[in-house]
Amino acid sequence: MTEPALDLTIVVPTLNVKKTIRNTLESLAPLREAGARIIISDSYSDDGTLEAAAGLYDGRIDVARGNMYVAINAGIEAATTRWVCYLNADDIVFADVMLDALAKVDENVELIYGDIDFIDFFGRFLHGYAFPGPRHIIPLAASHICAISPIGTLYKKSLWERLHGFDTSYRYSADFDFLLRAFMSGARVHKIKQPTIGAFRLHGRQLSQNAGRPGLNENYQIVAKLGLKVPFYRRMTSIIRFKAGNFLEFLIRILRHRRLSGTSGFSECIAPPDYQK
Repeated sequence: MTEPALDLTIVVPTLNVKKTIRNTLESLAPLREAGARIIISDSYSDDGTLEAAAGLYDGRIDVARGNMYVAINAGIEAATTRWVCYLNADDIVFADVMLDALAKVDENVELIYGDIDFIDFFGRFLHGYAFPGPRHIIPLAASHICAISPIGTLYKKSLWERLHGFDTSYRYSADFDFLLRAFMSGARVHKIKQPTIGAFRLHGRQLSQNAGRPGLNENYQIVAKLGLKVPFYRRMTSIIRFKAGNFLEFLIRILRHRRLSGTSGFSECIAPPDYQK
C-alpha cells in the first residue's frame, strides 16, 4: 500500500542567499520526497539564488523586499496543506525527526517544536540547545525570552489563520509574537524530547546581529502589547530551569568558541542566543 503524501508545506524566504540556499533545500529533500511541498518566497534575489536552488523546490512567489515576514505570510497563504512551517534560507532541519514527529503526533495537536543545534557558516557543529516544555514558554516570554526556535517548528494552517499569521509590524521578532499568541490562545502543543530537529547557522549577516539587539527590543514591545503578566516566582522558576538545563551547552559553547577563535569568548557566549534573524 502506498503511504499518503506528507501533508506539509515549507516556506523558505529568500533574498540573495546563493551561498547557503542549496544546503538548506537539500536538508528538506527527504520531506519533499515524502510529499511535502517546498515554496520559495523570493524578494527579487539578484545574486544567483534561484539558479542555486534549481530543482529543489516546487513553487515560487515573488515578494517585495523590506520585511521577511511578509514573504513568509505570502508563502503560507498559498499553502493548501494541513501543516505549514517556514525555514530561513541559511538554516537546516533534520528531516527524519520531523517525519517521525508528524507520524506519531496526536490528532488534536496544533503546534510541534523541538530542540536545535548551532552550526557555523560552514556547517560545523558548535553546540546544542534544549528548550523547555510547553508550560514554561509563557513565563519565559514574560521575561522577554523566546524559548522556541522557529527552526523545525510546525503548526497547522488553521492555527496560522486563527492567529491572522505573522504580525508584519515587527521586522525581527514576529516569530516570538506568533508563537506567544499561539500559547496564549490555548493551542495544543507537543515538544519533541529527542533528538534535535534542526540547526541554526551562526554568521554575521543575520538581522539579529545588528547593533542594539533590535530583536530583544521588539520582544519588550510584544510583551507590553499583549499585556502579558506572570507572577515573579513563576518567571524565576522557569528561568532557573531553562538556564540550568543548558548549563553544559553553555560550557561547550565557550570551549568551541575558544577553539575556533583562539579566545575565551566567555562574555560573548554566556548569554542565551537571540533566534530572530
